[in-house]
Parts: sequence; structure tokens; C-alpha cells
Amino acid sequence: MSHWILLVAPLALASFVMLFAFVGCQLETGGLGGPEQYKDSVTNNTNLVGYWRLGEAVGATTAVDSKGGHNGTYVGGVTLGQPGFVVGDSDTAAQFDGSTGHVTVPHSDALNPAKFTVEAIADVAGGEGHRAVASSRDISPDTQIFGYAIYVNNENKWEAWVGDGASGVGVAAGGPDATPGRHYLAMTYDGKTLKLYVDPAADAPATAEVVYQPNTARDFRIGAGGNESDTPQHLFNGVVDEVAVYNVDLDFATIQSHFELATNGPSSG
Repeated sequence: MSHWILLVAPLALASFVMLFAFVGCQLETGGLGGPEQYKDSVTNNTNLVGYWRLGEAVGATTAVDSKGGHNGTYVGGVTLGQPGFVVGDSDTAAQFDGSTGHVTVPHSDALNPAKFTVEAIADVAGGEGHRAVASSRDISPDTQIFGYAIYVNNENKWEAWVGDGASGVGVAAGGPDATPGRHYLAMTYDGKTLKLYVDPAADAPATAEVVYQPNTARDFRIGAGGNESDTPQHLFNGVVDEVAVYNVDLDFATIQSHFELATNGPSSG
């Protein structure tokens, strides 16, 4: 009998060590691991207010907000079912034609917080002028501008923009050239400084000291701007994936973690 006790004890100890290592891995990665680590990292953030993965099946008309409460409508030339940009995740993306295609999300104060982060992964295919990946802005009749946008500008550079509510022009943080291929984008505002991160493992953010006033009336759009008009403007030509809005300025560590998960795929734990 004593021999059986000696044999079972090491096995029990080994099982405990393996279980402890597994649980530790899950705590470190912030979820259960696997191909949806990027999604889990986004949805588990308590400051998330809207998240459109744009992974609906071909023929869908609703762009689902995975956070809940802010579903949008696909309009015009949008091709669903495109290969997604998160490595190791089978969720798909949406291609916008640069002419009519966009997503419209009804206005909500929750999508226009005083401090914010707007996040997306995008590949610009071409086009000219301003091409918005995501935007929430308003221009009043006397040319006061409110809200925010992240887009490719008319010099073909990534740019983050906000309106101060008091002038005819917005303030922007200009980023690097909008080269073809997948790029992780995040614009943040902490109440004073606007930052734009483009593939942040490689480049420091573009920054600008700004006054920002939220959009209080107009729709949120993906793949287009010109939110103050029923006819969208600044239409995006290319593929967009994983659009998210938070009511806080995400820190660099979180942004870099999201970039790494999207680019390198899930960790093994």
C-alpha cells in the first residue's frame, strides 16, 4: 500500500502544478486564450462603449455593435466577408468602395465622450482627398465644428482630427504616410492632448495640444465622414476591421498590446 501512496502523490503534485500553470496563463493573457484574444482584450475593457467587428456574412444589412446598443446600418458599396486583419482570428472584415459604401450608427452621447479612444485596423486601397475610417462630427450653420475623425488626409497621410466647437477649422495630429497594407490605428484624447498611433510598435504617436468639443447631434460613421449631411463625404476606399470607441484615453501599454495581438496573433500562454 505504501508504494501506491508514493506513486499517487507525485502524480497529484504534477497535476496541481499543471493546473496552476494553466490558470496563471489565463490571468496573464486576460482571458481563455486562443484565436479570440484580440476580441477578448477589447470587450473585457470596462471603458468600451462601441465595438464593430464588421464580420457579418455577405448580405447582412446590420453592422453589429459587439458591446451592444449601437448597431449600425451598411449603406451602398460595402463588400462583406473580406479576410480579417487580426492574425489567427477567422472573423472577417468589410471593404468600402470609396464612392457610396459606409456604415451609419445613430447618434449617441456615449459615442462622444469628453475623453476618448477610437481604434481600428485598416488598409487604404487608393482614392484622393480626405478618406475617413471612422468619424463623429458636426458643423453648425455658422461653421462651428464639433466631434472627431480618423482618416487619410489629402496629402495621403494618416490623421486624427477634432473640432473645438468655436472655429471654422479643426485641429489635427498628422501621422505617417498611408501606405498600402494592414495598419493598426488608435487616436486618443485625454482632455488636453490628441494622439495618433499608427502601428505603435514602430513609431511614436503624432500629438497636438487641442480643445475638443463633442458632437452632440450627428451620426457616427464608419468608412465615411461628412456626418452633418445625409449624403456622406470623405468616403474610404479600402478595407476596415475592428472599429472600437472607448470613453477613456487608452494608455500606450494597452494600445501596444492590441497592436501585437492583431499583428502576431494569440499567445500560447
